[in-house]
Parts: sequence; structure tokens; C-alpha cells
Amino acid sequence: MKYFIISDIHSNIHALKAVMEYRKHNYPDSELICLGDIVGYGGDPIECINMIFDETNRIVIGNHDSGAAGKTELFYFNSNARTAIEWSIKHLEKNVRNHLGRLPRKIQIEDFLIAHSSFSSKDDWKYITSINHANDEFDSMENSIAFFGHTHIPLYFLKDNGNIKLNHPETFTLSEGSRYLINPGSVGQPRDNDSRASFVIYDSNEKNIEFIRVEYDVKSAQQSILRAGLPDYLAERLERGL
Repeated sequence: MKYFIISDIHSNIHALKAVMEYRKHNYPDSELICLGDIVGYGGDPIECINMIFDETNRIVIGNHDSGAAGKTELFYFNSNARTAIEWSIKHLEKNVRNHLGRLPRKIQIEDFLIAHSSFSSKDDWKYITSINHANDEFDSMENSIAFFGHTHIPLYFLKDNGNIKLNHPETFTLSEGSRYLINPGSVGQPRDNDSRASFVIYDSNEKNIEFIRVEYDVKSAQQSILRAGLPDYLAERLERGL
């Protein structure tokens, strides 16, 4: 089975459409998986929610989704993120926000686990950015493979013979006996100085992982943010991949 794994769309319908078009032409039989944060930051939350929910039920809740659903207090977010979530709340119907709020924190699929951020915490939205962070997550996981988002940076951690290594995106084959924490990066707001949408293909038969980047209409995404009256910085950062 091929799994098309995306995360952190953040109401960027222009990036999401480009990614879904790539899927249509290259992996039409793949199963779509979303690691959360469908909303936040961008100007098209409704369109993104509709597209994701029309394509899959393999979705976990992200911290911005949780904020929009009223399940995470907004004081946890920085000012720009909070402004965008408050705007999203005003533009999403209550039943849609409730639907977001009912999404699970993690899901077991075949031989792997998915969550938006930490697997080791039921309450906090922890960032997994270092070997120490990854060690905590490996200790709390029963699976050998897990996918997470939240940081907007594509990478993976490999644990082998008790040693953990942080690796940059590449195409690779999973090794038997090793364990993996894999972040596909962000569709709608990459933060690795590359403006292109980022995602991962996992072939569970061949045990292959492929990181992929796709260009999209950044200018139109920026205009959507500005038309919504959201902070200019949220538009500016898209072009720089920050």
C-alpha cells in the first residue's frame, strides 16, 4: 500500500491543490493521511477542510485545529497564530469546528503510528526537533515507525542499536530492526527556507520512504492572506519558506 502523507496545510488552499494534483497524476491509488493543522495562518480554512475531509478519514488533530475547536487555550499561541485562529473561528461554522474537535490525537495504521506532535504526551503540543526529544518519543512508542508534523521541517530520526541520528530528507528504505520518526514537512507553510510544499510517500510493501517537494502559486496564497486582513508577516514568510 502506498500512503500519501501530508501535514500542516494551514488554510493554504493553493499549496494543497498543487499537492493533490501531484497525487492525482502520480499516486492516484495512494491513501491520503493528514497529520493535522488543516487550519491556521492562511486565508482559506473552509476550502482546505472540505478538500481533506472529502479525500480521507485518516486525520489527526493539530494544535491549530484544536485551538479553532475551542479545545486548546489561545494563550498558548504567539500573536500572529492567535490572530489567525480567532479569524478562523469567526469564519467556520460551529459544526465544522466541532468536527475538527472530534479528531483523534493519534491513529494506528497498518504497521505505523501517526500524530501531529508528541506521542509521549496526551496534553502538550511538544516539538520533536532534537535527538533528546526523539529519544523520549521512541521510549513511549510500541511501533517501529511513526509519522509526525508540527515543526514544518522535513526530516527523520533513526534509532539503531540504541543510537539515534537526525537525518535530512532523502529517499531511503527502512531497515529491519531499526526504528523511525518521520516528519513530512509542511504543505502550506514550510519553514526550512524552501517555499515549496513538502510531503512524504510511504510504500508499506517495499518499505520505502520518499520526501517530495512541489511548487505552488505562492503569490495567490499571499494575496488570500492579505485579503483576509491577516498579519502581513504570514504572507511574507511563505515566499521565504520561513
